[in-house]
Amino acid sequence: MESIIIDNNTLIQTYIQKLRRSKQMNLKLKIILAGILMLTAACCFALAKPSMADELIPSNEPISKPLDAQGTGLFYDSGSSGYLPQYNQAGTMFAVRFTPAEDCSLKFVQIYSTLGTGDVLMHVWDDDSGNPGTDVVTPFTVTLTGDNTPQVITISPIIDLGGGDFHVGFELINAAPPYAVTDSDGNTEQRSKAKTPSGSWTVLDNDLVIRCYVEYYVPTNDELLFYDGAPSYILPSYNQSGSQFSVRFTNTRYPDEACSLLAVQIVTSSGPGNALVHVWKDDGGAPGVDLMTPLAVVLAGDASYQDIALTAPVEITDQDFHVGWELAQVAPPYATTDGDGNTQNRSRAKMPSGAWTTTDNDLNIRASVRYYVEPAPEPEVIAYDDAPAYGVSSPHDSGSMFAVRFTPEQSHFPDTCVFLYYVEIVTTSGAGSGQVHVWRDNPSSPGNPGADVIDPIPTTFSGNNTYQRIDIEPPVALEAYDFHAGWELLEASPPLATRDAEGNTDNRSKAKTPSGSWTNTDSDMNIRAHVIYYNCQTSVDEGNEVEIPTGFGLAQNYPNPFNATTNIIFGIEKASDVDVSVYNLAGQLVETVFSDNLNPGVYTVIWNASKYSSGIYFYKLTAGEQTTTKRMALLK
Repeated sequence: MESIIIDNNTLIQTYIQKLRRSKQMNLKLKIILAGILMLTAACCFALAKPSMADELIPSNEPISKPLDAQGTGLFYDSGSSGYLPQYNQAGTMFAVRFTPAEDCSLKFVQIYSTLGTGDVLMHVWDDDSGNPGTDVVTPFTVTLTGDNTPQVITISPIIDLGGGDFHVGFELINAAPPYAVTDSDGNTEQRSKAKTPSGSWTVLDNDLVIRCYVEYYVPTNDELLFYDGAPSYILPSYNQSGSQFSVRFTNTRYPDEACSLLAVQIVTSSGPGNALVHVWKDDGGAPGVDLMTPLAVVLAGDASYQDIALTAPVEITDQDFHVGWELAQVAPPYATTDGDGNTQNRSRAKMPSGAWTTTDNDLNIRASVRYYVEPAPEPEVIAYDDAPAYGVSSPHDSGSMFAVRFTPEQSHFPDTCVFLYYVEIVTTSGAGSGQVHVWRDNPSSPGNPGADVIDPIPTTFSGNNTYQRIDIEPPVALEAYDFHAGWELLEASPPLATRDAEGNTDNRSKAKTPSGSWTNTDSDMNIRAHVIYYNCQTSVDEGNEVEIPTGFGLAQNYPNPFNATTNIIFGIEKASDVDVSVYNLAGQLVETVFSDNLNPGVYTVIWNASKYSSGIYFYKLTAGEQTTTKRMALLK
């Protein structure tokens, strides 16, 4: 059983995204460095105005992520600080070269622009020796807001870019505005470039504020699927134009995972000729509908395996699929077979006006597929503190609390939410009992902890002056707004809380005596939050929206139909023992997806049905004495 439960009062639409596996630079150090760079830029501006970039008031965006990010975000700038007034003609282009850590697909682009709105053409180019090359997709029109704020542009459908360098940018359709925006601390590895309509690509002084959000995938072994032996015979009777030949292939390595068909190998004999390569969906063991537009090829007819690369990979979602070819003229070429029999009746042939017939032996047709494995999500840290420097001697009574206010980055996706996976806390002066808290920000007193998001987690703190990890199980889902994490003493110290020596960043760190109120500490508490960002868009299949339950209720699962995971949203109106279970059409229990005691709220569980067969299932919510049931369709 695999399930995830999400304590959330908003709809969670997508699965956890594949995410960054980056080392997080200490945020305070980054703020100091950014300040130094901005001060340096300001001083330089006072002496001599830059020739290629005017200044902007720096935006209040989070500090940029490190350059070796291996998760969702790829960007090299340090925030918006200037713009490019000289690059203002229609047809002017701007581009940033991106280097992914591994094979990836492009999902979103984020662009800063300034001084007014305007239409541009979005480009995604391949790399040509460090410069933008040919367009990977047809450029498309976007209206940039020109307000020096992050504008997220969804790439639909997503673009498979492989693992090499690529470039993303835009082209002015009319004279500016909008103007391109840059940072002020140099051009990272000469990645940012601009081009006038009649000029060539020119390296800029600073980084353009253009960012990419990608989905990484890691190809496992490419596999050649085949059942045939050496070519031994031809099929002379199948010689008419329109005759077809096919082999049924079965994904046995990862039967519950989709794969991509990359290429085929075909042997033909007795001379070359025109043909169409087909990829068909399985229909009861025989070829069904085409999964791609048939590919016109010239088959060699030389009795050897001919490699034929498909124009684009074909996604195979079913375990069985068929690959083959069709004569586009009277033979030759002729189809060939081995002499060892027909493996599991996989090979078939068909006259133009006939039905599919099994052949005596295996056709010499092979399929090259690629399987994909998603990298495990790895949370990234939100931190404001430096190394522990002091033990906090007061407060130290039982019931004393310590908290840090965390601000998630809000620009990962068009609608960003976060999972809090674990916290790290430093204590000193010996072990002792306490409990970990996660609070919402207090709407009546912004900046202070409010209501608990989860039940406090009893914890024995080590008190050894090192970061201690406390897991949040299950991870708690939060909107991309401020939240607080911290801890409470359950007995008089030890342990003592610790803080750094560098001041209290934005008054984020606070402490509280049992009978007192929250008070700012002198410097940052050594408390850190580790989160995963994900997309909480509410739109689902075909533009419909899932209705969020109010009180006790069960929403329709999404997606529906699904393969092989789906989200089940439910609400409960009072603390209850809660059970979410799945049943088949016979009323038999298939799996208990979730069973535990929950407080009032809206929750989501994810059911992984990869080991079950296609069909109609019922999912049932029980909370105390209340029950409700809905149906869903699993299609593989």
